[in-house]
Amino acid sequence: MKSHNGIYFQWEGDPEKPVLILSNSLGTNLSMWNKQVEKLARHFHILRYDIRGHGRSDVTPGPYSINRLALDVVELLQECKIKKAWFCGISIGGITGMKLAIDYPQFFHGFILANTSPRIATKEVWQKRIELIKNEGLSPVARGSAARWFTEKFIREHSSIINAMTDYLARMSSDGYSACCEALVDEDLWSQIENIKLPTLIIAADGDQVCTIEEAQKMHQKVANSKLRVLQASHLSNIEKAEEFSESLIDFIQT
Repeated sequence: MKSHNGIYFQWEGDPEKPVLILSNSLGTNLSMWNKQVEKLARHFHILRYDIRGHGRSDVTPGPYSINRLALDVVELLQECKIKKAWFCGISIGGITGMKLAIDYPQFFHGFILANTSPRIATKEVWQKRIELIKNEGLSPVARGSAARWFTEKFIREHSSIINAMTDYLARMSSDGYSACCEALVDEDLWSQIENIKLPTLIIAADGDQVCTIEEAQKMHQKVANSKLRVLQASHLSNIEKAEEFSESLIDFIQT
């Protein structure tokens, strides 16, 4: 279903369990959490949603901002009459989680910030990608996405997953993708993450070249009430190491 502001979401699991929100990465949709849902649904009432401009959510005029993406979550909670939830976001979903933890902590129990950074890539990287999309569409971005998302071994052994995800990216709204890229051009939360006080699990991956282990370690040092877990994977560690990712999340919340 869609919220009043055009965000598509769906519920899974037991309504009597704690609410866990899952926020997808750039160029994907809520299906990226498929490998987590069965296991997590035993412990949580799962709220999956497509970030603005992605999946079945509305493609509103850009540029977007990380604060706008964070407000989408707050408004979704208010609309669903959820007082507090756990939040798990990966990549752009993770930096959205940081913004929520800094500016809207009253709505949350804690956070899982996966394969993310307070400053994802550089201004030049995002400007170059936006220009590429403007000139050539999403096809060249999709062709290079597997190498950014997964290790070479995973790419070799899981062609059906790779093909499905890259095909989706090539076909999604270029306006929605670009508007989210624009949200990352100038966003830098390094000076603010020390204000995160709620329990936080930082998940990194040893093969992630987008958001590195070094960045995750620096985040861990700055966020006082945080734990760090490193998986043997690349940028989309929840897919590449689905079981370990889910167990890390469950152990963190239930400890």
